[in-house]
Amino acid sequence: RNAMMEKLKLSGVTQVEIERLPKSMTIILTVSRPGVVIGRGGTGLEELKKFILAQISSIKGERVKDLKIDLEESIAREETLKKSREDAGVKYISS
Repeated sequence: RNAMMEKLKLSGVTQVEIERLPKSMTIILTVSRPGVVIGRGGTGLEELKKFILAQISSIKGERVKDLKIDLEESIAREETLKKSREDAGVKYISS
């Protein structure tokens, strides 16, 4: 969970829910910028799946046959954008 939040810092992740079943897993990400997670042509989402599967296999030594990632858009968009910019080292100046 922490590794995912660190990897997706610029997308404004506000919540990560993980539903585990015996042979499958569903991850629900609540983000303020879903386009950043999805990437161009869905490549970002595929990279995220590979990253998650690699993390699971290195930690637990087991394989997940079915991994599903659902994205939900965050309601508090401006606050999470401001926080992700500050975390990335971008100064936020309001006028």
